[in-house]
Amino acid sequence: MNVPELDKLTPEEVRPLVDFFLRGDPEHTEGTLQAITEIIGAAINLKPATMRHLTLTDDQLQAFQNILANLHLCHIIEELPLKELPPEEKFYDFFISRNLDTAKELQKTLHASLALGWCPDNPKDQKLTYGIGRLLGYPETAAHYFAYGPHDERGIIKHRPDADRDRYYIHSPEHFRTEYEQFEDILHPAVSKFAPTVANEMRQKTHYLWTSADL
Repeated sequence: MNVPELDKLTPEEVRPLVDFFLRGDPEHTEGTLQAITEIIGAAINLKPATMRHLTLTDDQLQAFQNILANLHLCHIIEELPLKELPPEEKFYDFFISRNLDTAKELQKTLHASLALGWCPDNPKDQKLTYGIGRLLGYPETAAHYFAYGPHDERGIIKHRPDADRDRYYIHSPEHFRTEYEQFEDILHPAVSKFAPTVANEMRQKTHYLWTSADL
C-alpha cells in the first residue's frame, strides 16, 4: 500500500473539489460524498488511482479538469455514448491518479475486464478483478477476497454479516478490522482534516461504519 502524504494537501486546495460536487447534488447523496473522498484518497497517495462516471457540460468539464490539476492529479477521460442526455451535456469516464501511467493502467485493466465479461470462476477474470482492486488502493486482502471468492452458486461473492455497513469495497471476513486500519482509518481522518463538511455529513449516515473504532 502507498504511504499517505497528508502534508501535500491543504483544505484550501480541496474546497473547490467539494464545492464542485456538492453544488451539482443538492441532496448530497452518499455517492457524491464518496466521490469526493475517493479523489482525496488519490490526492494523499492512499489510492494509486480512482475512477468516476460524470455527466458534464463543456464548462463543467473544464472546471473539473482544473480542479484535478490543482490537486496535482493526472487524468484520462473517455467520452461514452449515452442516449437521452441534454445536448449540452456529455457522459465521461475519468481515470484519475497522481501518475499518468497508473491512470492508463487502470483504464487498460478495466477495459480488459469489461471485454472478458462477468465470469467469476475464470482465472483471467479473477486476475483482472484483483488488479482493479489493487489499483483502486483497496487493501490486498479485500481485493484478493473479492476476486477469488468464495462465491455462491450464482457467482456472487459471499459477504460477511456486517457488509451492508461498509463503504467503498467488500471487506474480507477474516481481515476486515485490519482492512479498516489500512484504509478507512487513514482516509476518513484525512477527509475530516481537508473536507470537514463532507466528513460530518458522512458520519451522520450512521448506517455506515466510519473507522475501526466502530467495529
